[in-house]
Amino acid sequence: GMLFALMVAKFIASSLSLGCGAPGGVFGPIFFIGTMAGGACQRAFASIIPNLTGPRGSYALVSLGAFLAGTTHAPLTGLFLLFEMTQNYTVAIPAMIATIAALAVARAIEPESIDTYRLAREGKTLHVDQERIALSQIHVGSVMTKDVTVVSGSAKLTDVLRLAGETHQGILPVVDDEGELAGVIVTRELVGVLGSREELSPLVNAFDLCEREYPTVTPDSSLDLAAQTMEAEGVDELPVTERQHGGRFLGLVTRYDIGKALNRVTVSLSTLGTQDSNIFWATGYRITRVVVPPEAKGTTLRKLAPRARYGVSVLAVRDAEDPEAGFIPPAPDRALNAGDVLVTAGRSADLRRFSRALVQGEATQSSST
Repeated sequence: GMLFALMVAKFIASSLSLGCGAPGGVFGPIFFIGTMAGGACQRAFASIIPNLTGPRGSYALVSLGAFLAGTTHAPLTGLFLLFEMTQNYTVAIPAMIATIAALAVARAIEPESIDTYRLAREGKTLHVDQERIALSQIHVGSVMTKDVTVVSGSAKLTDVLRLAGETHQGILPVVDDEGELAGVIVTRELVGVLGSREELSPLVNAFDLCEREYPTVTPDSSLDLAAQTMEAEGVDELPVTERQHGGRFLGLVTRYDIGKALNRVTVSLSTLGTQDSNIFWATGYRITRVVVPPEAKGTTLRKLAPRARYGVSVLAVRDAEDPEAGFIPPAPDRALNAGDVLVTAGRSADLRRFSRALVQGEATQSSST
């Protein structure tokens, strides 16, 4: 009874301490509550089945490890702690069973651990989804829009209003004589000067209207960083410059560009991202990926004639020099590079024959003759 009462009292005191922000520690209460719970369980079992109940210390240690694993979602930490404390591996099996059971129950009740629970309540998470992983691998330079309407810093107000009315952009980049980004004009904010444009036009130019501290990204920035910046700043478009916080203006990246890139990657992953590169069709047919060997560098699909010679259809190509662009429809006269990935379809035997011919150089020799 005393052990159970101490466990409940410590649980309530620790909950109040953590809830009000008082520095009461985490691991100390975890160890105490786990130990008291194990001791209370041993006493309860001893009163029911005394001949099958082990020593109280073993129950306390196993319960400590299980409670630690359940609260921190770290079962290996609990197990290694027990082994270090006891230097005895006879508790390994009961400790494993207890920690796994505690972890399963804890995750069913609360997906977050005691370390990440507060972050989760603030809207932050340590779990990175597949979309963010995909966006982190794509550079802004591969998807940005280069054909952008820009305005000179010395442009008059009437010219700025005219350009804003002709473009669908949400922002107008302002550049100086050397092409460096001087700032950004948000087109929707120009509504306030429409009524007095005739009076202000001789006095105001684009440089006076622009925001000089507008966030920017570089071509080497990831789309994940660009998306986070847009979300944090509440904007839909970001200027792309040579270097962070300034430099020559290169283009714009928009939410639409990011969404389009993510959709392309998602489709590629769903169709081609399996561990097994073969996607089986009807009996005897399949789709597989073939990497262009150095022996086939410089040749074209028209010269290879895979359909006529081998009964193989090339469905898509991924350029080895620009893999972030993804798979594109094949161009018959495009010179292949070593490392290009061909998505091919056909019978299994024909696909093997085509792959072997590429590696051995037979296909290129046949095309040259």
